[in-house]
Formats: sequence, structure tokens, C-alpha cells
Amino acid sequence: MTRCNTSKAAVLSLLAGACGTAALIPSAGPPPARTAVTGASRRDILSFAGPAAAAAMGGLAFGLPALADLPSLADLAGDTPTNLLPTKEKPPPTISEEAPPPTISEEAPRATISEETPRVTTPEEAPRATIPEEAPRVTIPEEAPRPVPVSTISEETPRSTSKFGGLLERYQDGIRGFIIMAPSGWNKFEGEAGAYDVKWQDVVSPAENIKISSTPVKSTTTSVNVLGDVKAVGASLAAKRKAKLISAEERLTEEVLFYTFEFALPDNTHQLLQLCVQKGKIWSVDANSSEKRWKTRADLYASSLASFIPKLVK
Repeated sequence: MTRCNTSKAAVLSLLAGACGTAALIPSAGPPPARTAVTGASRRDILSFAGPAAAAAMGGLAFGLPALADLPSLADLAGDTPTNLLPTKEKPPPTISEEAPPPTISEEAPRATISEETPRVTTPEEAPRATIPEEAPRVTIPEEAPRPVPVSTISEETPRSTSKFGGLLERYQDGIRGFIIMAPSGWNKFEGEAGAYDVKWQDVVSPAENIKISSTPVKSTTTSVNVLGDVKAVGASLAAKRKAKLISAEERLTEEVLFYTFEFALPDNTHQLLQLCVQKGKIWSVDANSSEKRWKTRADLYASSLASFIPKLVK
């Protein structure tokens, strides 16, 4: 064991002297005895120290490479047997149990919104429609009844009963309900629909005649004055018939109002027309004659019409 340590120190000393790097080898004490080193054969040293020591001691004699070609001291330390360079073995590092890497949960994919949702705009509240106050209903008054013209006649005219020298005679119709002084000796004709109820006609001159006709009216019509003023009615009738109005008169007989008109017609006929309302009918009595014979018939016709009354009396 002493030999090994001495040889080791001798080798290191030789190496340091050959390299000129004695400072690389620390001195732990006095140098070993030279005799111990020299006592060993050169070959033993070289064989013990290895190729590096032989190069340091003049390796040319032994066929070794020059010192410049030698590896570094660190490489020499690697070539030195492990028992020559004892080192304190470091304890192996304690490897703690490696904690498992944290598990990273797979991140959920973010929702991709492509279109932007438009902002909901709340429309302004429309102003409430104001309902105008209901206009008062227009009340249409019922049509007022037409004013009934009041006859200006205050005194009654007595009904004529004259026989006119035997040219007139009393005629009473119980069915229709009227009385008249009719021409005696003339032809009498009963009703013709739409024309008359009764007619008397001269035997010699058919153009001379007296006719009576009646037409129903409203129950509210009680007087002939509903037609209007006697003058106005006469003018209207004349216009419609293209006749000439000669006279328009009214009379009141036995509480019945009569309108009497005299016309000159375009066909050279002279006419006396009388109207009245009684028992829900409008009564018409007309007497006709040619213009040539009017003067001889005028009084006869006037007396006959004045005798007419649309009711039965004595």
C-alpha cells in the first residue's frame, strides 16, 4: 500500500516537472524521498503511470508522442485508474415522486357569432287617437203637415134647385150618393171606366154635354183647398191643357167648398169645370159646349152645376 502511494506521488511529480506546471499539483507535505522513487525501475514507473507519464519523461526514447501532443490534464485524469484518484462519492440525488402534470381539460370551442343581432328598438308609442266627441245627432223633424188654405168665403151660397123653365130636372143617385139638376130630354149614359160616372148629352149636338166623375183621395183630404189657392189651381190647369183661364171662383154650399173654373179650350170648346172633396173622393162636374152655342148654354150650365151636391139631401 505504501508503494502505491509513493509511486503515485512520484508520477505526479514527474508529470509536473515535465509540463512545467508544478503549481497544478498542490503540496500536501514535504516531498517524498527521492531514493524511493529512484529505487524503482524506469520501466516500472512508466508501466505503472501509463503513457502519459512516459511522454512527460521523454517519451521519444520509448517511441511515445511529444508532450505537446499529449492530452490535457483532464484527459489524463480520465486515463488514470480510479483507485489512484479517490473521490468522495456524492450521494445520489433523491428524486421525489414527480407529480402528475395537471390535466388540462379540453377547452370548449368558443361560440362563433357571425351575424350581429340587431338591437331591438322599441318604437315610440304612437299617440293615442283622440276620439272626437260624438256630434249631436241631427234630428230631422217630421214633415209638418202642409197648411190648409183657409177659404175666404164666410157665407154659404144656397144650393140651386131651379128647373130653369123645365129644361132641368132633379136627379138623385142613391148608389153614388149625389144630387143634381140635370138637362131634361138629353140622353143619359152610365159610367165609362176612366172617363166619367154619369153623362148627359144633347140629342141634336153631341158636343154639348154634362159629365160627373169621382176619384178616391186620402182619408186625411177633406177639402178641395188642399190643391192650393183657387186662382193658382186654375192657372195650373189652364197651362197643362193649353187652355185659356177665363175665371176662377170658390163657393161654400152646405159646408162643402167648391172651386169653379171657366176655360176656352184650343179645339173651340168652352168649358165650365167644378171641383169639390167629399166622402173621401174628389168630385168633378164639367159642362161643355161649342164656342158658337156657349152664350145660349152658359146660364143653363151654371144653374145645373150650382145644384150639384155630393150627398143625399131633400
